[in-house]
Amino acid sequence: MKFYTIFFAFLTICQLSCQHSNSKIDVEPIEFVPYPVVSNVKNEAKVDYKHFTISYNTKHQNPNWVLYRLTRSNLLNRKAKRKNKFFTDPVLSSLGVESPAPYAFRGSDYDRGHMAPSADFLRDQDLNDLTFTMANISPQTSILNRGRWKKLEQRVREWTVIEEELIVITGPVLKRNLDKIPHTRISVPNCFYKILLSYKSNPKAIGFVLCQNDKKSNYIDFRVTNVDTIEKLTKVNFFSGMTGEAEIEKKSDPSLWRGARRAKKLYSEKTYNSYKGKIGMCFGHFQGCCSGHGGIYKENDIKMCSIVAPYSVICNDGTTSRGCEGSLYKNQ
Repeated sequence: MKFYTIFFAFLTICQLSCQHSNSKIDVEPIEFVPYPVVSNVKNEAKVDYKHFTISYNTKHQNPNWVLYRLTRSNLLNRKAKRKNKFFTDPVLSSLGVESPAPYAFRGSDYDRGHMAPSADFLRDQDLNDLTFTMANISPQTSILNRGRWKKLEQRVREWTVIEEELIVITGPVLKRNLDKIPHTRISVPNCFYKILLSYKSNPKAIGFVLCQNDKKSNYIDFRVTNVDTIEKLTKVNFFSGMTGEAEIEKKSDPSLWRGARRAKKLYSEKTYNSYKGKIGMCFGHFQGCCSGHGGIYKENDIKMCSIVAPYSVICNDGTTSRGCEGSLYKNQ
């Protein structure tokens, strides 16, 4: 009997590994941040799903951090739907590490809060499904998860439209003597952090710390901080060896991260769904557009045409320019 139990457990892990860990993900490979994240924490297990990496804390049964690269082109290439199929992480199981069950939060007062949000990975269904691994989940109150945290995640996507790409690192603040989800070893963090790094030119970084019962939703009211402060809270060195690391990590100037509202129209579901597939190709050259705004975004990309509304284009800084000269051809 014992043999059959072990055998079927092995088969279950293999099935999960094949379904989630080894699925073929037909998307552009992600080039991770060129500056390593150095975890100075004990009880760490790494889970690398290629398109996002998880540092998992085996003692607290929470991620220490989740890191991924978010790009404007990937955000605008939406093909997947959220299925809400949470699963025990097969990679952790294969390492002999206990991974929470999908139903572990049942009966508690906490949501299963994504550290790498599902909405950042809509470019591929298999990839979106992977974000529901319990290794990517931390307990969050509904006030936070469905309120300020959700608004901050949306704001990050809007900033990505402007910056073109960002490195995003997210996690809970883990420490001693945290409460536990009843009947589990899962710690309940008091606060969470999110770090954004724009590193291609004129590198800049900003950090946010949000706590379980924070209610204010205006992003300017988010608890803005610098990377240094979060490193002290978490004992993690986030951008080890980066040129200008000390200066970038000490700076947290919100004025360098404004303009998200200008990009909101480009990324909004309503706009995207209204015009997706309606514009076929752009002919000629748009004149008089985006002067002083970095030029037209993807001007020569006939698949996108940068069209948000009829006879409008998106500029490289995320603004919309109207009244452009040029001709459009709509799909029949």
